[in-house]
Amino acid sequence: DLLGSVMDPHQAWLLIRGLRTLPIRLKQHQENAMQVARFLEQHSKVERVLYPGLSSHPQYKLGRRQMSGYSGLLSFVPRGNDEAIRRMVNALRYFQRCPSWGGFESLVAAVGVGLDDDTARRLAIPRGLVRIHVGLEHVDTLIADLDQALRQL
Repeated sequence: DLLGSVMDPHQAWLLIRGLRTLPIRLKQHQENAMQVARFLEQHSKVERVLYPGLSSHPQYKLGRRQMSGYSGLLSFVPRGNDEAIRRMVNALRYFQRCPSWGGFESLVAAVGVGLDDDTARRLAIPRGLVRIHVGLEHVDTLIADLDQALRQL
């Protein structure tokens, strides 16, 4: 096909169905993520939180001017070596290892674990960085899950 792929009718229906609830889902993702980001920012086992909705983010003011929300995606750097961070990620019960972003569930990827200093610098990824997508589960459940995992560091 010279014009690109064409989705089948069932895929088109699924897309339309998902778009109908997209605004309410995104609103909840970002509300949950803000609460999780604030929790992580105060946690003694967390060195740094990267979420543009937090006033501590270096580009917070720019984000306020350019965006109407901050999504459910955020990153943080736990205190600990690679092995400890792997154990922490494996201790999570409600965050699934992520093959891709964009679903309704909470996801986790330890993207900065296992990087050497040169690679981390080249990719601009802090060593030990953990990326999460905060899903639609009850936020208290997600915070409790993160807390029990972080306490194992």
